[in-house]
Amino acid sequence: MRAFQAYNPIRDDFYGNTTDPRTANEQKLYRYNTYGSDAATFVLDLRSFRDNSLKSIAETSDQATVNKFLNDAFTPNRTMLGAVQLQDLKNDLLKSQQNGITWKVIMSSDPIQNFGIPVAGDRWEGYAAERTDLLRFIKENNIKNVVFATGDFHGYVVNNVTYQEAAGQPQIPTDVIDVMTSPVAIQLNIGQGPFAAPFGPATVAFTPAALLPQSEKDRYNSLPTREQKDAFVRNILDTRTAPLGYDPVGLEGSGIDAKLLQGQYLGVHTYGWNEFEIAPGTQQLLVTTYGVEPYTQPQLDANPQAIINQKPFIVSQFVVNPK
Repeated sequence: MRAFQAYNPIRDDFYGNTTDPRTANEQKLYRYNTYGSDAATFVLDLRSFRDNSLKSIAETSDQATVNKFLNDAFTPNRTMLGAVQLQDLKNDLLKSQQNGITWKVIMSSDPIQNFGIPVAGDRWEGYAAERTDLLRFIKENNIKNVVFATGDFHGYVVNNVTYQEAAGQPQIPTDVIDVMTSPVAIQLNIGQGPFAAPFGPATVAFTPAALLPQSEKDRYNSLPTREQKDAFVRNILDTRTAPLGYDPVGLEGSGIDAKLLQGQYLGVHTYGWNEFEIAPGTQQLLVTTYGVEPYTQPQLDANPQAIINQKPFIVSQFVVNPK
């Protein structure tokens, strides 16, 4: 916590006597800020008050194991936020809608879109009951123009967000968007294998051979362009999540009034960041993803100037018209 506060210049806030032993008199990192009537931001703390993560299961697990995992994720009262923070978020979302603020941007260190079984226990999918509770609240209270700005997965992926009332039940659409951002940098190799590589090569490397044969991995490695590799990984994600009834990557066909201007709704082979810009008058949201080519520690050590001099380029750009 001291390291976090030394890096991020934020004031000391504390919960009072919340009657909840998790949060009572503990440090409060949740933040709610407004930017005129254009936007409100909600910064979540997903680590301080969460229940233990579900144990991860293999992507090749038998159906009974998968079903048990999905049902366990819906265990009532399992929480990432803690009851007090969840209620603060709901109250502030409702207040921002009532006050006529157009865009509600929720900063979440874990993605809220569905990615399927791999390491699902550590993100919103592993806390499915609370995830459903929050998304249902947004939908039933007609809270418009909600965007999650998320991280953790080392890649840029955009999707509309749906939820279920229980495991195996139909997906319920919302107008919520998840914009998962790339890392600005990350070590490409920790120990053995590409564990912390950008999302694209890591996804290919860790997909079991039973689901992605070595011949396909070799084909991926031979693809000549970043865009072709992005499309390859997008297909892996869509193939992985389709049996679970999840929507494919992207906003096409989602009912959200969005238009892709450059690139695609996925960029998983760069370091980068997202820029959110709201147009005066129309309140149209422009999301631009910038990137640079990834690099390794040896490359940085050998020629730091070459890395520093990389010129960022636009990986993806799209607009969303508000409701």
